[in-house]
Amino acid sequence: MSFFGMPLATVLPAFPTMLVASLVTGWAVVVYNIAQVSFRQRLCPKPLLGRMNASIRFLVWGPMPLGSLLAGFLGDRLGVSTTMWILAACSLAASIPVLASPLLRMRKLPRELDLLRTASNADSTGCTGATGEAASAGDDRD
Repeated sequence: MSFFGMPLATVLPAFPTMLVASLVTGWAVVVYNIAQVSFRQRLCPKPLLGRMNASIRFLVWGPMPLGSLLAGFLGDRLGVSTTMWILAACSLAASIPVLASPLLRMRKLPRELDLLRTASNADSTGCTGATGEAASAGDDRD
């Protein structure tokens, strides 16, 4: 992965190391994003998708400026190479919860929230009741 590519490039030939790291990272990012976005969109009720996506963006992109500040501080104090190895170790540690969870072995998405999704779809299409019968156009609800 690219977080190992930079520190490894200090001890291995730089160009081939960074080339392989970039190719592997590019592939992994695409596979990860397809899986995680599909999973989130499948489980989240449709009316909450915008809030959920905004929350994910905040949690993922929000800490980046703080991480950049910390990396700059560590790079100044410890040196760039040492800081890159620390980044690689932290990135590897951050993946442990996902690797240890059942998500890695999951082949079918859970269906527990299907009833909630069906209910929210019925509300957005103008259906009423549990049977999903559409309300008639001339229905007075005074």
